Amino acid sequence: MEEQAKLAGEEDRLKGVSLRYMPNSFVNAEAITALNIAKGLGSRFLFTSMNSQMFNKFAPVMVAEGFMGPDWQILGSESATTYGPEMTDADLPIGFQRWNPVSRGTKFPLFTDMWKLMNTNDVTSAAARTRYGIDNFKVPLASATVPAIVDSDFTDVVLPSYDTFLFDALYTLVIAINNLLNQGNALSAIQGELLLTEVRQTSFTGISGQV
Repeated sequence: MEEQAKLAGEEDRLKGVSLRYMPNSFVNAEAITALNIAKGLGSRFLFTSMNSQMFNKFAPVMVAEGFMGPDWQILGSESATTYGPEMTDADLPIGFQRWNPVSRGTKFPLFTDMWKLMNTNDVTSAAARTRYGIDNFKVPLASATVPAIVDSDFTDVVLPSYDTFLFDALYTLVIAINNLLNQGNALSAIQGELLLTEVRQTSFTGISGQV
């Protein structure tokens, strides 16, 4: 955003205020300090750019400090969601806006068809956890701070707007690795600069569009 503002010759229109990443041990005083700095900038337009765990803690502080009233226009990223216990999305004020990145190419309907065929067993069952190494994650599923996946997420096609980008990003690696294997490279050698070079020249039609 700062680069785009500079290219438009309006770099002074955008001022960033940092806040330490602290999703598990959130310090309200640090959030208040950041908000006070934002108040001093003079603008009444605030764009929050943080993940959902951080925003879930940050939003109640914004309410307490008067940022969710009519004097401010708040724009959140797609991760600006609240799911309690402090507050939920229903508590966000009228006028709160969320910016969702969306890109759906001609193959997106095929992706939704595949999605509808899945259920929670495909991603969180014991077999799936073993197959995908899910229990090797740094943060175990039992400690996750976002809502658990349920079957209705698949049947109702509840897709986060960034899923197309994630799918195509991973598929880029799959195609690049497949190309290198077909060129005769050993699987153990497909890493580092060799893989990076192939990724950079990989092009295909993904579910988000042309990649």
